[in-house]
Amino acid sequence: MEKEKKATNEFVFPETGVDIKRLLRDTSELKACPFYEISVLTGGHADMIVNGTEYALEKHDAVITKPGDEHSFMGNSSSVRIVLSVTKEEIGKLCKLIYPKAFDMTESFSPCKIKLSVYEIDHIIFVANNINLKDEEQREYGVALIKSLIVNILLAFCEKWKEREQKTGDKPEWLESFMEEVGKPENFNKPLAELYGLSPYSQTVLNNYFQKFVGMKLVTFIKKKKMEHAVRQLSRTDKPIAAIAAELSYTTSHFIHEFNREFGSSPTMFRDKIRRQK
Repeated sequence: MEKEKKATNEFVFPETGVDIKRLLRDTSELKACPFYEISVLTGGHADMIVNGTEYALEKHDAVITKPGDEHSFMGNSSSVRIVLSVTKEEIGKLCKLIYPKAFDMTESFSPCKIKLSVYEIDHIIFVANNINLKDEEQREYGVALIKSLIVNILLAFCEKWKEREQKTGDKPEWLESFMEEVGKPENFNKPLAELYGLSPYSQTVLNNYFQKFVGMKLVTFIKKKKMEHAVRQLSRTDKPIAAIAAELSYTTSHFIHEFNREFGSSPTMFRDKIRRQK
């Protein structure tokens, strides 16, 4: 296989976990890179193989591959590419700047292909062409610029992931996990603000997701889960009404009121009815 042409503007910083290359090449050998690689086509086109699957890339496309992915650019490729390599540890740090679930997303997509805007491409080219790290005084600033490029691309990647979620009728995986967590009885006594903190999104965004995929707000969902737990306790145990109310973070009178509004019966009457049916 033809070897890749020599890279220009190549800077490697092992102590920071990032490097950037401005590449003019036609092909590259199949390899499993130990780093995350973000390949950005600033010109031409390319056919890329990732883990045995072929992807056609055009100008302004960016592809993110993760450690262990086998990937190469095929012989008919004719492109100008900028490659950003990042260690797993460093990309984890950068993902935290975006939001907690960003790293999980980079792990779940293999590969991720996105289309960058003209503004984003121009900015990447400008940095790649003008970064000067020969001067030690400019080195720290240069590394910060490279990291900012990576964060901007990750943000574009996150937007694509959100769009993908919105197009499917299935609940996002993170929402399923969140619903399971807040529905656990041990979390019923936690303040609402603390429960919102279990989500990667703000209260407003989270409620929007609940309305879209669950058909109710989070507070309504929690109340529903509390009532389901109350039914189980009334049906299967002899716990006093006051004890069940305390488990749900209700006063006894508030619990009786909420239960009666939900089921049209007091907790005591409900329990008596269940026992008569046994």
